Amino acid sequence: MAVIPNFIVMLHHHIRKDERQRIEIRVHYNRLSKYYKTELFIHPEHFNPSGQLKMKKGKKEVFIEDSWILSSYHKYHEYNRIIINEIERLKKAWRKLKDENKPITAQSIILKANEVNTGSSIIPFINLELKEKRLSEQYQLSHTYRDAFKKLFLFFERKIDYNDTKHEFSGEDFFIDELTNEKIREFKIYLLTTDTKRGKPMAASSIALYFSIIKAVLVRNPNYSEYIIKQFKGISFSYETEKAQKLTPNQILELWNLDLRDKLSLQEAVEVFLFCYFCQGIRIGEAMLLKVKDYENGRVIVEVEKSGRKKKFRDILLSKKATILIEKYIEGKSSEEYIFPFLKYVSGLNAEAFRKKMDNAIVVINENLKKVAKLLEWDITFSTHSARGSFISESANQGDIYKTSQGIGHAEVRTTEGYSKINHIRLDTLNEVYKDE
Repeated sequence: MAVIPNFIVMLHHHIRKDERQRIEIRVHYNRLSKYYKTELFIHPEHFNPSGQLKMKKGKKEVFIEDSWILSSYHKYHEYNRIIINEIERLKKAWRKLKDENKPITAQSIILKANEVNTGSSIIPFINLELKEKRLSEQYQLSHTYRDAFKKLFLFFERKIDYNDTKHEFSGEDFFIDELTNEKIREFKIYLLTTDTKRGKPMAASSIALYFSIIKAVLVRNPNYSEYIIKQFKGISFSYETEKAQKLTPNQILELWNLDLRDKLSLQEAVEVFLFCYFCQGIRIGEAMLLKVKDYENGRVIVEVEKSGRKKKFRDILLSKKATILIEKYIEGKSSEEYIFPFLKYVSGLNAEAFRKKMDNAIVVINENLKKVAKLLEWDITFSTHSARGSFISESANQGDIYKTSQGIGHAEVRTTEGYSKINHIRLDTLNEVYKDE
């Protein structure tokens, strides 16, 4: 009598940071079991291990089969369909092994199911990944995923469009075996040499990001993982990051005297930049998070970024120019409001979503600083981080580099000594950098 495999849908024991668990299928054959991993993740309270739902039809109660995801979860129809397809894939692999008269075990069934299927389009899987990113509130990341694959399909001259309403690709098929090592190298050259809408090729950092996304997405599919790893082998995507452009004291003074009253967004960008510079080179993120309550008696308490789990703070005596700027922005605000107008409190926003909101605000500020550089007819561009670099350079050139390093919180100099422990009176002399006050 022929042995028929059993397929049991269950949750993997590992719980991710977002508290979701992977859905996997236990393949049981001839008293042995192996686990087939899917690319679906779900919160355990939405999982129905029996695979049946009891529902009423009139006066009768009926069982609805193939219902591993509870109906309270808004994606349950789609996820149940995907699980059914995965089980069918495993059954098909078992039947193929029988037809080919090959040894059948739980492991061989899974291996057969994971063979690259060149006749299957990868578009549905990519669409599933995009939906996964949106479900986990990674909206900005889902857009980056979309753009990376848009470039890939454009390179292969495929009529594959992205529907902004349905949030998915549709059109011609794209098959995994088309993505060979040679084609990947050609795609890299294409991105390095083809002009974008801005009239110049993509930045090396953006190209590296796109390649890492494409590889990471396709490797997540067990049907493609080994093939993709092999095709990407030997292809390097290293690049050098640009260093923040430092401004001279004369350029800082030019920014201070610039009249931008008729261009509010540019004015706010310049003033938060100047505040970072005149507040002993604090980071833009540190400045954006300052609240009115953090300012008292001419000083601000700044929570330091990049300080690990143990929070560190800087107690900074404000220079005259920093005081002028901060007094302007706190007018009419309550103690819990942010000093600068780039962030607003939103209830229920998780840490990841808030960080993305903050990153987006910094991008806008930097774009406005580029416009200011053009307005001043400078032959350089500068960003928010230039304020920190400019202060450090000027301060180190004029005084004690050790004191500067400790004052601005650099870990490279005596990292074991927390700069929050330093007596702030010793650091107040850092304001001597601003000679014109």
